[in-house]
Amino acid sequence: MPFHKRKQFRIIMVIAALLIIGMMVSAVSGSSFSPEGSLVGTIFYPAQRLASAVSSKIVAMRDNVNGKTSYEDELNELRLEVASLQEQLVDYENVKRENEYYRDFLEVKEENPDFKLAHGQIIARDSESLYSSFTISIGAAQGIKANDCVIYGKYLVGLVVKVYPTSAVVKTVLDPDISVSVYEARTGENSYTSNDLTLAKQGKLMMANLSKDTDISAGGIVCSSGVGGIYPKDLILGKVENVQESGKDISYVAVVNPGVKINELTDIFVITDFNGKNQVAKAKSDKG
Repeated sequence: MPFHKRKQFRIIMVIAALLIIGMMVSAVSGSSFSPEGSLVGTIFYPAQRLASAVSSKIVAMRDNVNGKTSYEDELNELRLEVASLQEQLVDYENVKRENEYYRDFLEVKEENPDFKLAHGQIIARDSESLYSSFTISIGAAQGIKANDCVIYGKYLVGLVVKVYPTSAVVKTVLDPDISVSVYEARTGENSYTSNDLTLAKQGKLMMANLSKDTDISAGGIVCSSGVGGIYPKDLILGKVENVQESGKDISYVAVVNPGVKINELTDIFVITDFNGKNQVAKAKSDKG
């Protein structure tokens, strides 16, 4: 509202009018207008003081309002700057993650030129799955087939089990249904992966069926052996945490921590083909 329409302005105008009348009365009576030295002054001096005080207060209020508006404007500008910086930070983290991801991809491709890879994103996770199954954004239209293995960098993540035109379902290495022929890099001991619900809940799996005299120890690296023709050789499954009795028979198991946090993944690659894929199945077909 304009200042001249406010109530405070009207009060000042009334007081000013009273002062003017007082000055006129003083002039008629032949004395100079002195608030302290005349009857008129005595009458109007308090009014003058009141007017001055009210005027000062109104000016202060106006300055305060202007200051508050300026403060709010600055605050809004700061909020916009913070929002912009947060967006830049998110963009930076996304670019950083993508750069790391594609760097790992290039390393895998350089070391394995025979790999044919399809990039996909995780678009859904099965909340009812006990073993962290998920759905990816690529399917038959992108050349994905059942039994294609899924990786993140050099790490084996799981296996495609169902394929739709534009999506596919993946069971992870935590699932006991996904048994991978593996070896431990330091000792060269061979076995296969398995799991139980207790370890799966901890995000771990096991290298099963080891003897009591196994040389595998904590820190060992477990890799795919390539036996069976489903998984390429030398994909990393994870690192041995410890070796313990299986609890089911006289065998021992190596508890393995996966090389990636499966529940935190957002992107993956599917290996659609590689040298030796389905070699066993092809050999059986040729013999038949």
